[in-house]
Amino acid sequence: MESGEMPSSPNLTSSMNLSKYSLDRETKNEEYQSIFRLPVSEEVISDHWCSFWRKSQQVGRLWISRNFCCFQTNDVVASKEITIAIPFSEIASIQKERSLGILSNQIKVITLNAREFYFALYNRNEAFETMTDNWRSQVQVNRRQRLPLIHEFSVTGWNTSTKADPPNSLQEKITNLQRELWDKYIKKNGLGIDMLKTRKLRQLVRDGIVPELRGQVWLVTSGAINSISVQPGYYDQLKTKYKGQVSVATEEIDKDIHRTLAHHEFFKTDEGIQKLRNVLTTYSWRNPSIGYCQAMNVVAAAMLLHTNEEASFWMLCNICENLLKDYYNSAMIGSIVDQKIFDALTLQFFPLLHAHLNNIGLPVTILSLPWFMCLFIGYIPWEVAMRIVDCFMYEGSLVLFQVGLALLKLNMDKIMETDDSEKVVELLRRTENYEPQELIEVTFRDFESLSQPRIEEMRNSLKTKTIRKM
Repeated sequence: MESGEMPSSPNLTSSMNLSKYSLDRETKNEEYQSIFRLPVSEEVISDHWCSFWRKSQQVGRLWISRNFCCFQTNDVVASKEITIAIPFSEIASIQKERSLGILSNQIKVITLNAREFYFALYNRNEAFETMTDNWRSQVQVNRRQRLPLIHEFSVTGWNTSTKADPPNSLQEKITNLQRELWDKYIKKNGLGIDMLKTRKLRQLVRDGIVPELRGQVWLVTSGAINSISVQPGYYDQLKTKYKGQVSVATEEIDKDIHRTLAHHEFFKTDEGIQKLRNVLTTYSWRNPSIGYCQAMNVVAAAMLLHTNEEASFWMLCNICENLLKDYYNSAMIGSIVDQKIFDALTLQFFPLLHAHLNNIGLPVTILSLPWFMCLFIGYIPWEVAMRIVDCFMYEGSLVLFQVGLALLKLNMDKIMETDDSEKVVELLRRTENYEPQELIEVTFRDFESLSQPRIEEMRNSLKTKTIRKM
């Protein structure tokens, strides 16, 4: 080393490279888990550019982790939007296929439902070996009981609507048409663990899930079905383990369950109350860092009107730990940050309304906090709230911001006419102020400019500032 030359710092450089690698890996895993609604334990082993064959060639990425192989089209080059997550435990076989033409060197995946999927890759051998190694370890070495059929998680014994459509009414005709469209989609794309999520499914969800399918579709779109496939029997085991045990959380749950959706017949029964208690208390033992927070009871109750205990439990897990992360713990950082974002968005889109609400002593965050925490359930008419939950399960937390802005827009003139904050709250609850499809159309037409990356950017900016002030 020449005189005056600074010595190198290999350990520091190595540590910096390792930190960057760890950060990049963590970011990639979070992206993977978010796209496919997977458990946080799923980490990417490898990912590959490939062509997915389904009547036409669609370019995208094949992702492989311990329990899943997943595919998503690339929205820049693919003509269709396709997303699918297949648990290795639900695969019957993985084979190499060689064909002529542009789709040579394929991997053929056949599920236990006898559905076939083809992936064409340049580096097929590497992907094939990774997939078969994980498939064998998950299925052949530790063969588990097959996942129950999705309809077994569904609940149909309780009418979840406040009113039935009159015979031969326009609404009944619309509902019947929706059934036909859903039946057609399901026959083509499945309904269950290997269901294809496409742009058509997104639109069907926005147009409304027919009541008898709602629980099954939620189970898929929320990612709860993926959690069940990874940990079959977990809910019953945990419920049994902690049966009869008492904690601060269970005491709080017992105070709240008797006033949860008390208008609904199901929660006037001992069965309904016990099922709600089971789901909430079992979750409190699963995740003591959250335990129990008011609003979780409302969310869990809505799930139980459409699915059984196990499915409701896993949907609650995905909402608390993924879709609305940090909303329900004691600090409520996620919720606080999102209320600041919604306040800023309201000021941006409706400055006069924002000022008016402040002037009458009703800052918009007083309205939006329970909206977001309860997924609007109990704060707007039931049928409308269910349509919002449909979209939330499929599209994530961005929907809450879009719907909140749409609600304000649709009611803006009436809000501006009153100086009584209590009347504002009341008018937002009135059934006559809503036509569900109009709300959905305004939500995605007028606030399409909002995007998840923009919300995440605002969250990252505000989160650090919020924590510092606490």
